[in-house]
Amino acid sequence: MNKEAKVMRGIDGRVWVNDLKLAGIKSFEAKVTAKYEEVDVMGKPGKYQRLVGYDIAGTVVLNKLDSFVAKLLAEKWANFEQPDISMVAAASDPDLGTERVKFIDVTFDEMALACFENKTLTETEIPFKAGDYQIMDTI
Repeated sequence: MNKEAKVMRGIDGRVWVNDLKLAGIKSFEAKVTAKYEEVDVMGKPGKYQRLVGYDIAGTVVLNKLDSFVAKLLAEKWANFEQPDISMVAAASDPDLGTERVKFIDVTFDEMALACFENKTLTETEIPFKAGDYQIMDTI
């Protein structure tokens, strides 16, 4: 098969939160965005960029099967506490292999307390941020 035809398919995505596999994963996306400061260099007309950090943010979309995230957050948030959360996302393709990324110091930004639409499968969308990441496996 032509190498260009071997594009990764989203057929086996999994997410673990604190080593517990999330059920009902529909989609997952996480991005790291570089943060720069501008640097003027004497005698140069352009502006240069100096890396000063990065932001990590993403979204997990689940088919609603349970209240795992609500259980994880509700009591802690009620007491002004942040639960200690790490997350691993894995995407596998039989032709290409597996990618895995670990997200460290994860914070969930919101949780749905009640959400439904009659005669429709219920999904829950969970935005998150992370303090750091580690690429564990690549394809």
